[in-house]
Amino acid sequence: MVAGFFNRLGNLGVLLIAGALLLGGLAGAAVVHHYDKLSAQTVASQQHTDKGEPKQANKNPYGKHKPAQRPHDQQTG
Repeated sequence: MVAGFFNRLGNLGVLLIAGALLLGGLAGAAVVHHYDKLSAQTVASQQHTDKGEPKQANKNPYGKHKPAQRPHDQQTG
């Protein structure tokens, strides 16, 4: 049955199927490697923050820049 299927496809059909399976396997391996690397980085960063410095309670939401002071915010006198 299998030999009849391959005889019907011919050499070109068999090569096309083999190539598609090979490319599909390589693409799947690349996706698995990418997600594996992302999960490893996430675990490493979580371990680093758990062991590292304590979290800052009052972190500046504006990044490195101070918010501009407005006239009504300044205290006079």
